[in-house]
Amino acid sequence: MFQCLKRLLCVVLIAGLAACGGGGGSDETQSFTVSIFAYNGGAVTPTQVQVTRGQSAEFQVTPDKGFRIQSVSGCNAVLSGQNYRTGPITANCTVNVGFEPYIAAPGNIQAEAGDGQVTFSWDSVNGAEAYHLYYATEAGITPDNFTMLENGTWVAQVSSPYVLTGLENYTSYYATISATLGEHESPWTQQVVARPQAPFSSVGGLNDTGLNSCLADNELVNECPAVGFPGQDGEHGRDALARAGQLQKIGGGRAGFDFTKLGANGEVLPIQHQSWNEQGNEADGTRWSCVRDNVTGLIWEVKVNNPNHLQHWEHSYSWYNPDSTTNGGDAGVQNDGVCLWSQIECDTQAYVQAINENGLCGAQNWRLPNRQELLSIIDHNVILADQTNPGSILPEAAVDTDYFPNMVFDWSRTQYWSSSSSANWLYGRHQSEQAWFVDFAFATPVTSNKGWDYQLILVRSGSEIR
Repeated sequence: MFQCLKRLLCVVLIAGLAACGGGGGSDETQSFTVSIFAYNGGAVTPTQVQVTRGQSAEFQVTPDKGFRIQSVSGCNAVLSGQNYRTGPITANCTVNVGFEPYIAAPGNIQAEAGDGQVTFSWDSVNGAEAYHLYYATEAGITPDNFTMLENGTWVAQVSSPYVLTGLENYTSYYATISATLGEHESPWTQQVVARPQAPFSSVGGLNDTGLNSCLADNELVNECPAVGFPGQDGEHGRDALARAGQLQKIGGGRAGFDFTKLGANGEVLPIQHQSWNEQGNEADGTRWSCVRDNVTGLIWEVKVNNPNHLQHWEHSYSWYNPDSTTNGGDAGVQNDGVCLWSQIECDTQAYVQAINENGLCGAQNWRLPNRQELLSIIDHNVILADQTNPGSILPEAAVDTDYFPNMVFDWSRTQYWSSSSSANWLYGRHQSEQAWFVDFAFATPVTSNKGWDYQLILVRSGSEIR
């Protein structure tokens, strides 16, 4: 009887345990363990967690300094930043977290050109032990391809700022920087470019005429001197030297002209050979703000083709100068042009004032050029070519449009005011109500009533031409 009762009690006890979900690992289990294994280079918190069936677990993954998360796997989890969330848990499972050495790329890399050198600077990187500099005289530099680029060079173990010396002036140098930590190297920075240059000193004197051709029987020929027609302008001066390949220039330009493109702060742009693009930018050399004449030292404004821009080529202005010591005895006519009337008055004084307030190319001493200064950038070879090839539909600007874009588009907008008031006498009186302008379609200086509306291009500093 006792043995029977004992066996009955055992059966009841086992049944009770089964009903309570005992015997872990059966289909009735309600709680599971998620365990974490993190390898060298970081930590995960918490390292273990109990999860109710169907619920998820979250973990925070924290790499050590100089490391980053390499891989996370297990428990159908998804990594978002440093947060790791498992999928619904239905069984005990394990998460494995791996780390790898990592160092970020340097930021804010800058390149400042000097005489035969470039100074590179960049923001320091946490954990970095040193930095590598890669440079070449060809664009597209990276640590992977520098050996395939022209003058590609690797300079190891540098620090910011770093001065790279022994460079060729007026050559563009492209560079990138990476950080190092032990044997590990960071991604590289964006490419920067700089163009070393000697301290600027103008060549001095006057520009040549641009005539690098000669006439023979009223036809323009490239041979100078032309047989049977000696003593022409194209045989002499800077233009003749340029044609013979014997003229050394600081910048570039047609014939004997020597121009350099400047950026918004007045700096020499590293890339000088690109054509103008209204949608371009100065970093790519496809836009520029000013042009320096390396012969005269004068710096010129560059016009744009945008009706909503202050410097739009088509805006016109009346001649106005209230200064009695420089206006020739007549102040002219105020606000009688067609320009951005909602922003400035349309006369020469208002335009000069607006450009100076904006600090074009980092300067505030812009002014109207005098008549001789305007004539100094005239390319007479263009005029001669037009005269020997009549019937052209539109004028070609008598200026190097590779440096002075947006100067001439139609016959009605080729005249540019000078600061020179007229000193002519007519019928026994001084024509003080007139001023000089230069026509860039015909290379012609002409006087006109100060109330007429003509175009403007401003100039500043340098060796002024009198």
